[in-house]
Amino acid sequence: MITWLRQNFYIFLALNAIGLFLSNDMFLPAINTIAHTFHTQQAYVSLGIGAFIFGSLLFQLFAGAIADTLGYKKSLLYSNIFFMFATISIAFAPSLFWFLFFRALQGIGTCMFPTAGFASINEFYHDKKAVLALAITTSIVYFSPIAGPIIGALILKVSNWHGIFIADLFALMFASVLLYFFMPDVQRRATIQKTAAANTNFLQVLLNMRLLLKNKPFIQQCAALGFFTAILSVWITASPHMLMGNLGLSPESYSFLQTPVLIAFVIANAFSPFLIRKKSPRKVLQTIMSFLLFYALALIIIYTFFHSFNIITIICTLCSLFFIRGLTNSIQMQNTLSLERTYQASSAALLQFINRIFSLTGSLFISAFYGFSNQFYIIVLACLALSGAIMTLQGFRSNKLNVSPEEVNESKI
Repeated sequence: MITWLRQNFYIFLALNAIGLFLSNDMFLPAINTIAHTFHTQQAYVSLGIGAFIFGSLLFQLFAGAIADTLGYKKSLLYSNIFFMFATISIAFAPSLFWFLFFRALQGIGTCMFPTAGFASINEFYHDKKAVLALAITTSIVYFSPIAGPIIGALILKVSNWHGIFIADLFALMFASVLLYFFMPDVQRRATIQKTAAANTNFLQVLLNMRLLLKNKPFIQQCAALGFFTAILSVWITASPHMLMGNLGLSPESYSFLQTPVLIAFVIANAFSPFLIRKKSPRKVLQTIMSFLLFYALALIIIYTFFHSFNIITIICTLCSLFFIRGLTNSIQMQNTLSLERTYQASSAALLQFINRIFSLTGSLFISAFYGFSNQFYIIVLACLALSGAIMTLQGFRSNKLNVSPEEVNESKI
């Protein structure tokens, strides 16, 4: 039993993701209550979301160097302790300033999860099992905007807003204990590559980030994933105006109709491991990306020349786009991480950093063009999907993506 738990430690990484990322959405139903507690406006309390993102972006690159130096398991557990300290501090924050300050510290505490967590999955499992593990853990991350507010509202019925953060503290504490006992120390970089580049000195690892920047196939696929990540941030930013502003829906109807779009992504992301049972991840990714390219082009043409679309058409269009994207999410992430074999954690950190830059840029772009038509927003989403598909397929055509041992064996058969 213990051996099975160690071999499937990604289950506990998924539990860890629940404790980390639900916290960014669980407190949303309590914004009004928190504002009343601190005698301030709701708009200022909502800055807690930005503070969380800012903290995660600020420390992301350093997280990779730390994980490569200390090891994945140790660095992940240390970051969990740091996150728990920030979480309990939020629950007893004496003012709005300290509330936002500790929210930023929470964001810093999340940096190690996609860095050390994804790197450990990439090293411990082969391609197909790695895709399954990534699908489960990332589904939790993308499901949090749906489940977080619901869970937070339920906690508010039996407690106050402080209880939301205390519940989050215990959830992460439970996951950390399981990771301590069952997560193997999978970092084997130093034994695989005994070269000068494999120096475990923190500053040396940090300086060798420039070697990752010279890895053109890796950077190319990071950028491709960045375009796809921006799709989510563009939708989250534009959806209130698309559904409430342009279509005149109430806040309740908005909450109901925006959910299927995110659920379509989560379901497809969870289903993706089944696509690679009989075919290699590379072939599956290439097939879906080819279809996505033509589908995105069709959307651009349709929404450019036709201007009358009802709400059902718009929601179905968005659901289909997010579903197709979800099918490739975990597969593409695993392919991208496999392009760098020396500094696994640093490569995962750089991937997350680039994704968040694209995400932030997409959100700011929509904010600058807030108030435009739904056709404009869907064309933007389709253009992002088209750009990501083209960049991914370009890597295949130029033979720059690594071929895994499993694919070599399949070709021999």
